[in-house]
Amino acid sequence: MYESKPQTTLEPKLTLVKDEKPPIGTKLYLVSEHGIGILGDYHPEWGIVAWMRLPKLSDEQKKRLEEMK
Repeated sequence: MYESKPQTTLEPKLTLVKDEKPPIGTKLYLVSEHGIGILGDYHPEWGIVAWMRLPKLSDEQKKRLEEMK
């Protein structure tokens, strides 16, 4: 089986495109050169300068939500 990075993160942190290219075909939080944040997949022609994987719930948060049911 292929190893791949998680598509979400527990700690939101922007990565500059010049430091690491965003994954293609993955929904991300993107920031344009004008400071506008969008959700979507990466397209170089959009002028994206920073990106991050979407956050996810921690195991503790998931457990608390289950307890509410």
